[in-house]
Amino acid sequence: MTTFTVIIIGGSIAGLTLANILERYRIEYIVLEKHSEIAPQLGASVGLLPHGTQILDQLGLYEKVLELSEPVRRMKAFGPDGTLLSDRDTFGEDLEQVTGYQLSFLDRRELIQVLYDNLPNKSKVHVSKELATIEYRDDVARVMTKDGALYVGSLVVGADGVHSQTRNMKCSYRCLFGIADRDDRLPEGCGYKSYHQNRSYLCQAGRSDKLYIFAFFKNPEARTNEAIPRYASEDHEEIIRKFGKDIIFPGQRLNDLYDRCRHRALVPVEEYVLERCFYQRSVLIGDSLHKINPITAQGANAAIEDAALLGDLLKEAVDQNLCPTTAALEAQFSRLLEERRPKAETLIAQAHSLQGVEALENPFLRFVTLSGGAARIVYTSGHTLRYMPEPSKKGEIPRDKELRILPNRRPDSLTAFWTGLMLSMACINFFTSGFGIGEGNENLSNLIYFDTLVTASAVSILWTIESWRPMSLIGPLAR
Repeated sequence: MTTFTVIIIGGSIAGLTLANILERYRIEYIVLEKHSEIAPQLGASVGLLPHGTQILDQLGLYEKVLELSEPVRRMKAFGPDGTLLSDRDTFGEDLEQVTGYQLSFLDRRELIQVLYDNLPNKSKVHVSKELATIEYRDDVARVMTKDGALYVGSLVVGADGVHSQTRNMKCSYRCLFGIADRDDRLPEGCGYKSYHQNRSYLCQAGRSDKLYIFAFFKNPEARTNEAIPRYASEDHEEIIRKFGKDIIFPGQRLNDLYDRCRHRALVPVEEYVLERCFYQRSVLIGDSLHKINPITAQGANAAIEDAALLGDLLKEAVDQNLCPTTAALEAQFSRLLEERRPKAETLIAQAHSLQGVEALENPFLRFVTLSGGAARIVYTSGHTLRYMPEPSKKGEIPRDKELRILPNRRPDSLTAFWTGLMLSMACINFFTSGFGIGEGNENLSNLIYFDTLVTASAVSILWTIESWRPMSLIGPLAR
């Protein structure tokens, strides 16, 4: 092909973010969206964290998003009986000081519409185009849609969510989310968390009298892949029958909020990250690559970061060769996977852990959560576009590219070597500590043995813990 063209499958957050980036980088693209409209009401809301917002800021969309969203300025947490556990009235200010941006919520479709409206040439976005087949011939990818239309490009990006292909998915929870009419007693910008046995709730008061609701319920048993259920309206009703009396915050129960919902849906909370995300001239980003429990609001932000990194890598490839070879593209895709997969694994683990804490999954977590009750947020410094102006805001945490030394993941064999060396040194110290003590000094010898054991154990434990720090180069857990 004479012109390098990217075919983006899916006109959602990941796909349209990538389209905006490619537009800025002067790389040709086509977006194929299977729905009949570009911003259907399929999801309730998205939470924009600082590492996602800063990329939108680079694309000139920060002010537009700010007009539609409501920052979380205050966060309250309640126990099962409605008891106030914590009230962080400086939640938003603290996050903004550290990162430069606040956590904010808006309708998912509103964010998609902003991304779409920012594209200067709408003819590059095609609706009602569901993928049928993809064929590769030399440096060309041929995409056929189910209506018989054919699109030819240099590269295919799968950004159509969990529908891309079968993967190793796990599901321990289900989520009932919706948009409800906000009670006048609930001020804008205030978030509410409520902790119950094997379930938890998150509500965010938004603009235009909206209240965004997320209710998480633990499944009777964990499911995987094809065994993960899909839910119907009767499943909604069963949940309300069982848990409708749950107190979300004083004066509001789950059934009260459910009755005021303008839009609601019950979905399985799927968790996964692919081992490999590319093949020849195809690559996956967003929910096609990874799926994170929405309790940490990381899904949309991770998708935006995927698009930003892929956009940078494609620009580098095209700058070196106007028509990159398949080998050159796969090298860039490997870099994408190398950077994004470990981050996705960490975010999935953090969200899974937080879900267990807030759902009081066992007596220990129940005690810890109901004793502290502090609202938590999972934040990562994040990727920024390398070939665009810097974000307009900056906090105390450095961005990824500002870190001079990045941690390297060390092989398991080397970790085993360090662990064995540490244990050997401790044993040598222990068995030689009483050497040279004459007969009749058993008490002194035992005292020295005991002192050495305590000292060696303390040093070894501290060394092991400290070696997990990202910049540590020496130690059994150093990366």
